[in-house]
Amino acid sequence: MLSENAENALRESKASGKNRITIFHETATWDEFDNLMKIKENIEHWFDNGVINNAMLFRLNELIGMAKQEKEIQRAKYSIHIEDMECLKWRARLKYSVVRNIGKRLKNEQKERAIEEVLTTMKWLDEYAGGMKIPLWQILYNNR
Repeated sequence: MLSENAENALRESKASGKNRITIFHETATWDEFDNLMKIKENIEHWFDNGVINNAMLFRLNELIGMAKQEKEIQRAKYSIHIEDMECLKWRARLKYSVVRNIGKRLKNEQKERAIEEVLTTMKWLDEYAGGMKIPLWQILYNNR
């Protein structure tokens, strides 16, 4: 099964173009992969320092799915149904979750800085959408 999954990942990479890698069913160029590994370091730093918790990691996972669905809708050449528009709420949900849950032990300016820093995930989700599974899932699997 492992070799079959590796073959499928290789096929996905090749179907997307040259110089790509597929992890967790998400394909990225090598440059994107390098950037995603830097993002992973940032998220791990936040997690290790108690800025974000496990629940926030899982919330990010949900938001990744919504951001990916939004990108797919933007590329679609067919009519969009109202129920498909639910995914557009991911930015509001991210901001709400971050403001309510980030740095519960932090006070005043420290908390504001932490919130501002963690909100950079919005930019990452905008840019990489489903590709954000690559760093996030590595963190989740490593913490199990």
